[in-house]
Amino acid sequence: MFVVKKFVTFFLDPLHMGLTLSLWGLMMLWFFHAKRERQGRVLVTVGVLWICIFGMDAVAKVLMAPLENPHLPVKRVAVDPSHPLPHFVVVMAAGHRADPSQPVSSALKFPALQRLVEGIRLHRQFPETKLVLSGGLISYGKKECETMQEMAIELGVNHSSIILEGDSRDSKDQARNLKSILQNKPFLLVTSGNHMSRASALFKGQGLTPVLAPTAFITSQDDPDSFGIPFPHIGSLGTSHRALHEYLGLFWAKVKGQI
Repeated sequence: MFVVKKFVTFFLDPLHMGLTLSLWGLMMLWFFHAKRERQGRVLVTVGVLWICIFGMDAVAKVLMAPLENPHLPVKRVAVDPSHPLPHFVVVMAAGHRADPSQPVSSALKFPALQRLVEGIRLHRQFPETKLVLSGGLISYGKKECETMQEMAIELGVNHSSIILEGDSRDSKDQARNLKSILQNKPFLLVTSGNHMSRASALFKGQGLTPVLAPTAFITSQDDPDSFGIPFPHIGSLGTSHRALHEYLGLFWAKVKGQI
């Protein structure tokens, strides 16, 4: 099932889907019988338009906004004074490439590094907490949580303050596997803003009550790198892909009764 989800996710990427349609159309134009020319032209046209539409900044923001807007960033997490202070700061993994020939700062993919830095910042706000790093996908023989641990120690976190959860392959696994560690104690949940709706729902589905601490926001009201004219942009394609990935994840979690 994990492999099937990755396969579906691959084709959910607007760039992958657009290129697949266009290349199949070109094959029909060049190598198939002349009767297939019309179908080939249609496929090429749909493929190019698919990439162009999802590569538009406005389209990408429309897709991403419903995921990020409910989880506005905060400079300091507000904890209900009527409840105990958090015992844990949980950081969810977001991919790594633990190439030993490169510095550890380059090993974590960008959202993962942002999540980790935010987790460390919150851990310093609440120094009695344990920093829980979760993720079990392996690169170069090392798990995601181990790569995050190495980076956290480099940034000054004490080894004794870190707890690893390295058996998870996806968000569903992380919520389930962390339940035994968290034991219904109060905790801060750190993940990307666009991922927080699904992540928090999965944790609540395990009977846990996280205090939400989103980070790694993609959209902004004033982004100097935003492509100002209505023309497709690779960054917007990536934003559209992340949004579609989250919508699929939310749909699948509901179908499976996980949230």
